[in-house]
Amino acid sequence: MKQFIPILFLAVLLSACGTPESVETPIKAKVIENDYAKGFRIQELESGGFEIEFLNLESENLNVLSTVLVGGIADSSQSDITYFPKPVDEIACLSTTHIAMLDQIGAIKTLKATAFAEYVRNTHAVELIEAGKIVSLSGSEEIEFELLLDLKPQLFLVYPYGQTDYTVYEESGIPCIPISEYLEEHPLGRTEWIKVFGALTGHFEESVEAFDRIEQEYQALAQMTSSIPDDQKPSMFTGSHNNGIWFAPPSNSFIGQFIRDAGGRYLFEDYHQSSNVELQFEEMFDLAYDVDYWGKVVFEEDELTLESIRAHDPRYAELAAFKKGQVIYCNASEKDYFGDAIVQPQAILADLIAILHPSLLPDYTFHYFQQVNE
Repeated sequence: MKQFIPILFLAVLLSACGTPESVETPIKAKVIENDYAKGFRIQELESGGFEIEFLNLESENLNVLSTVLVGGIADSSQSDITYFPKPVDEIACLSTTHIAMLDQIGAIKTLKATAFAEYVRNTHAVELIEAGKIVSLSGSEEIEFELLLDLKPQLFLVYPYGQTDYTVYEESGIPCIPISEYLEEHPLGRTEWIKVFGALTGHFEESVEAFDRIEQEYQALAQMTSSIPDDQKPSMFTGSHNNGIWFAPPSNSFIGQFIRDAGGRYLFEDYHQSSNVELQFEEMFDLAYDVDYWGKVVFEEDELTLESIRAHDPRYAELAAFKKGQVIYCNASEKDYFGDAIVQPQAILADLIAILHPSLLPDYTFHYFQQVNE
């Protein structure tokens, strides 16, 4: 399955695991039911601790990619389980989304290293980076391997997307755990991954409390648009253009869900698939010609304007959304769209509602998205 968002900054988490000493089989006391997320399963153990299974969201049968046991008693015969006798307190990460989740549950101090440190926007993490308490691993997907080994974190959180082989880390005693929150189909499904971070770090109760609060705020906003008739819902398209091809998230992506919950009609609602929608630019242009709104995520040093969009490709000026001045965007160089936004889906939803149905949220202050200026 391909990424739904064109830009995704990543992160890393590492460490040496404890060796299971018991031959007893862990007794599962309770399965923690997910409300939205599909990429993991958490089971609370009768002996204390949690068993976490990470599932392959790119597979129809959701096969298990890896299993982690935190606390409790481990079964020494199960060599495929990564075991931590106590909650993890030394982490390295590849993704800025991981940083946001750790911060949301009060576990940011467990973070010892990150890739893409120059793109981190989370204020608590920035303070720790500047103080030298979080080490920068690299500025690209090529991790400084020797630096990673010297740090000796307990856990390396990776992402299963693409062809990256993490065997070299595993063979060096660094367990690699796949975090695939970006493949979830619902915004709250992405956010619900904070429960994984809570179970790993000993902050599970905090993670549940945080998620419940976020869910309540999100659903209260979604309820505001639930009774809007279809003929009063503005249409919207999104995506990006590269080498003559338009790439856009399908309807069963968290982007499609955001638009529906905001009281909009997504242009690609009929595209229910496991990968991005890919269309020739001319075909996309015909489909989007009369669409009301155009949503964009950009990474720009300068302010995005209609004129700068026109300068990029004059054909854009023929679109109805452009003519009406109804191009909306989030500038990820200024807003932490690839970090804190993952635990603030209610803020993104509120932005979209305030744009599509301004009467529902009068005198609103935007957080991530706003309309492009002339």
